[in-house]
Amino acid sequence: MMPLDIVTNEGKVKDPYGLQQDFHILKNDSFMATGNTDGIMLDVWWGIAEPLAPKQYNFSAYQEIAGYARDAGLSMQAVMSFHRCGGNVGDDCDIPLPGWVLDVVAHDWDLLYTDQWNNHDEEYLSWAADDMPVFQGRTALEMYQDFMYAFADAMSEFIADGTLTEVQVGAGPCGELRYPSYQTDKWTFPGIGAFQAFGQYLLADWQAYATNL
Repeated sequence: MMPLDIVTNEGKVKDPYGLQQDFHILKNDSFMATGNTDGIMLDVWWGIAEPLAPKQYNFSAYQEIAGYARDAGLSMQAVMSFHRCGGNVGDDCDIPLPGWVLDVVAHDWDLLYTDQWNNHDEEYLSWAADDMPVFQGRTALEMYQDFMYAFADAMSEFIADGTLTEVQVGAGPCGELRYPSYQTDKWTFPGIGAFQAFGQYLLADWQAYATNL
């Protein structure tokens, strides 16, 4: 697993020369515990690759890293990271959701997960946003789909030559399919946390489901 901040918030590879050296060591140094590594795993952050406006993608840093991996004889797995980086256990970086997405959210905070005290979690869009075409006419699911199509197009040569062998898709906070559990001023990991499913749209979904039972 590559460091979470191997690509800077400005979309540049951090220390490209050092990264190339590390890749060759990972592949070839049989005296190290990490020697003879087959490949790497890399987060592809939504907030880095589509930061400024809808469908304005920049995957150049990820293409660069894939090139370094190929040169070293390593394969690569990519994780589509549609969540914020920062604020979770082990996080040492701060990569927010795209600013243009948060601009929309600022007019309707219930597009985020919300707890019973009306605190909103900016780590991931609520499932309620999946089917709401409020992001310049697109739903959250359509934004994710467009992002992945664009990534596949940008990485086509690395898919064709077998460098990019797998793509995983994050589906919630920390990339996990779950509700967020901890608000900074209410709960602390690893406490039991609290459900954050009190936004008006999720409550409406629950009420509709309960009514139809």
